[in-house]
Amino acid sequence: MTVDGVMNANAVQWDLIQATTDLMYMFERRVIDKKEEKLEHRRRSRNIGHS
Repeated sequence: MTVDGVMNANAVQWDLIQATTDLMYMFERRVIDKKEEKLEHRRRSRNIGHS
């Protein structure tokens, strides 16, 4: 990920399929991580004030 939010991929021997696969994997990880953050925030906010 670059400073301006652009994703890029590197692949050995200019393999477009591999570069696309790598980029999709990176994108999937970012989406999953963001979803987990949102779920964790939701869990924490529900538990505020409960013992």
